[in-house]
Amino acid sequence: MLGDSQTPTGKRSGESTPTPQSREKTATHRTTPGSTTETPETTTIPPKANTDTSTQQEDSNNSRKYVFVDGPVDPNLTLIRYDVPFAPSDPKRSYRLRQRLGLPLEQRTVDPNVRVVIDTFIPPRAWRDEMGVLWVQHGSPYPASRTDTVETHEKLRRRLEETGAKRTGICPIRSLLLAECFLEVIRQVTAECWERGLLLLHIHSERIAAQTAHRELFESRVGHAFRLALKGEKDTSRVQNDIAKLRERMEALAEEEKQLRQKCDELSTKGEEQMLILEKIQGDEIAAIKKEGMQKRHQLEQMIALPPPL
Repeated sequence: MLGDSQTPTGKRSGESTPTPQSREKTATHRTTPGSTTETPETTTIPPKANTDTSTQQEDSNNSRKYVFVDGPVDPNLTLIRYDVPFAPSDPKRSYRLRQRLGLPLEQRTVDPNVRVVIDTFIPPRAWRDEMGVLWVQHGSPYPASRTDTVETHEKLRRRLEETGAKRTGICPIRSLLLAECFLEVIRQVTAECWERGLLLLHIHSERIAAQTAHRELFESRVGHAFRLALKGEKDTSRVQNDIAKLRERMEALAEEEKQLRQKCDELSTKGEEQMLILEKIQGDEIAAIKKEGMQKRHQLEQMIALPPPL
């Protein structure tokens, strides 16, 4: 494994760490007889000067490979089985940790392809302890037994009960726990045969991509429907305002029509009265003219009927 094969970084074989006494010795000055100035024999920079900078650079480089967390994973809070943490820069600490856990010092040989495939969907976790030592924890590359599978199933059931996940319908908590459990199943398959694990991981990625596409499509459709609903509400309010204005206009036109009809009736009544008066005046004039004509006719007849004088 990585913890057994890597050597401590920043030190060479046979190189000792400088002590405070050695720093004091290197910082002593040599005085030349007959001179008033002191010439330093050697000038050294304290090794602590670039410690923080190197640590930050190392963390920035490791952040591309690891996911930095606060500490080791809690087995009770995850369904994925992780390997024992190890310190890449200090194998002795890794040995002491395995001794405390009662594990063999020599780790079993693992196919590198298994480690690569598992690291693609279970990112390695990394953190630093109080001494500043970097610890790394990978997903377990070892096959799972039947007992481990039953334990994972019981842990899933317990986590579903603890989180209050719904048994039916859409439940984000249940979906997250089932997705995590499926990753553990992929890890178990990959540990036995990395080719099958890679194929199963490809199927899982396609399912996630399809689910994401469906979710985005659903959200876009819901957003479009929501925008249409807002637009419909705006259009409804605008139409209602137009209807209210048109009703007011209709009432005003109806009142105007009523006034015009009343005025028309008044004019019609007044016209009929004037027609009656004019007809009566004209009838009287015609009767007077006829009477005058009759009188003149009688006078004319009398004048014609008189005998001529002798």
